[in-house]
Amino acid sequence: MTHPWLVNILQDGEYRFTLRQFPTEANKTIVGVRAKINIAGIEKTVPIPEGSKAVTFNLKLPAGITQLWTYIFDQKEKVGGAYFTEVFKI
Repeated sequence: MTHPWLVNILQDGEYRFTLRQFPTEANKTIVGVRAKINIAGIEKTVPIPEGSKAVTFNLKLPAGITQLWTYIFDQKEKVGGAYFTEVFKI
């Protein structure tokens, strides 16, 4: 099960979202085959290469308050969240 984060995009622009299941320090790979992000009406899905520790999305976003949803799907399409997400304006 996954739940949204309420976020405030302070400026229009391009942002990099890095999704992980585990903290960077754990040095663990993602247990999943596909990742999805949904924010400000934008939804993107990418495959997760085997052995990946993170998945990155670059998105152009408008300023404003919105919800951020993250998903990681396993081989059986069971969904979980990306419990660690870093966001940088690029």
